[in-house]
Amino acid sequence: MINHFLLTEIGQSPHVVSGEFDHDVEVNSFWDREDTRYQYTGTPLFLLRTREPLQEFTSKDSELSVGDVESYPYKPQWYSIFKEHHNSKCFPGLKYGNPINYGHTQVHVYQNDKEKMMDAGGQPYIDEHVLGQGLMTSFGWMVGMSMYNKHYWDDDLTRPMTCNTIVTDGQNFSFFCYQLNTIALHSRVSETNQLRNVCWYTKDAQLYEKLTEDGEVVNFNVDVLKTVIGMLMMPPGKNMLEAEEKPAQKELEES
Repeated sequence: MINHFLLTEIGQSPHVVSGEFDHDVEVNSFWDREDTRYQYTGTPLFLLRTREPLQEFTSKDSELSVGDVESYPYKPQWYSIFKEHHNSKCFPGLKYGNPINYGHTQVHVYQNDKEKMMDAGGQPYIDEHVLGQGLMTSFGWMVGMSMYNKHYWDDDLTRPMTCNTIVTDGQNFSFFCYQLNTIALHSRVSETNQLRNVCWYTKDAQLYEKLTEDGEVVNFNVDVLKTVIGMLMMPPGKNMLEAEEKPAQKELEES
């Protein structure tokens, strides 16, 4: 579907023409939370990166972005199924120094078979799984991008980083808009950090009900298609960091 879109007017959008696409790439990032280091590894089907970042979805000072986050006092090593040993690795889908270093949109397929998830817990289990996958893949990608833009838990973001995420099995689609406000999660800085990251999402929506034996599509949902197109067409905003630095640099040159 995405490849087909690129042959239409979407592929002529300025941010798409000047951007880069990655297919079947591995994405890695890591971060410290309290006294534990976490490693993320994802395998998106598709990534779109752009030269300028998407605009923030909400102000960094808004009620959504500032406030308490419910604590979870249980360490992952207490759950042996989550414990693995990895070397810390960061790779958000591009080599360091690539100027097209802002995430725009990513597409992920279901991590588990839908029929098995349905047997395990029904639709609520699927919804929880897709929500977790959308949150984790969005956060993991943006953490990697923030590190490639020279930000770490001891040198936090100066402006939010945002991305679109689509999780699908080809028939069902969930959409996420994620805003990373902070990566200062380590215990030595998190106690005084009131920022929290924000995500908006939709539950699974069917692109179509079924395919007949003759290949005919039954009950095609054009609204799902419009949402996919809308995410890909979302124009990046101005790079606020560069906009803030240029006047100061001009004054220095004139003096």
